[in-house]
Amino acid sequence: MKQKIIFLLLAGSILFGNPALAQIKYEREYKLKPSDVPPKAKDFVDACKFSKRVKWYKEESEAGNSVEAKVREAGKFFSIEFGTDGELQDVELDKELEVLDAGIVEGMNAELGKEFQKHRIQRLQIQWTGSAKSMLSLIQHEQTDLPYIQKYELIVKAKKGKRNALYEILFDNKLQIERIAEIKTRNTDNMDF
Repeated sequence: MKQKIIFLLLAGSILFGNPALAQIKYEREYKLKPSDVPPKAKDFVDACKFSKRVKWYKEESEAGNSVEAKVREAGKFFSIEFGTDGELQDVELDKELEVLDAGIVEGMNAELGKEFQKHRIQRLQIQWTGSAKSMLSLIQHEQTDLPYIQKYELIVKAKKGKRNALYEILFDNKLQIERIAEIKTRNTDNMDF
């Protein structure tokens, strides 16, 4: 455990100078019983009036802990993230790359081309942050007159140097890379079949 903490501190101090430099992303997610969900988070999700069952998860990562609600509704997959106190953090909506404006995709590919020799986008999520009212409207209608911020979170398989790896990349609303994190899978002591 001490070795992991030392590694993370060392890696963070080396990479801290430029936040867009590749960081390491470790994440562990496990199911939560509805009775273990903060009431404020439950109240927000209830207000969304989903017709499908919502699944709750606790997420542990290098950035801290959070609670996440996941639901597939009317062909859309939503992930709603809360702090452990139930405070709404963001809403993510899975999208196919093809539904985005061609200019947005070209802009992202141009920025990715500056970072990697080769890349392939494997997953796209639209990420919204703002007030609970604006998030509720976006979940229900994918539009709102209230202020909010939209970003794009991608999972990209890419080649940098001689290495191929998976990266989580966050683009801001001006299509500038805000964060790059190499995705590391957790080693287990048991063999998985």
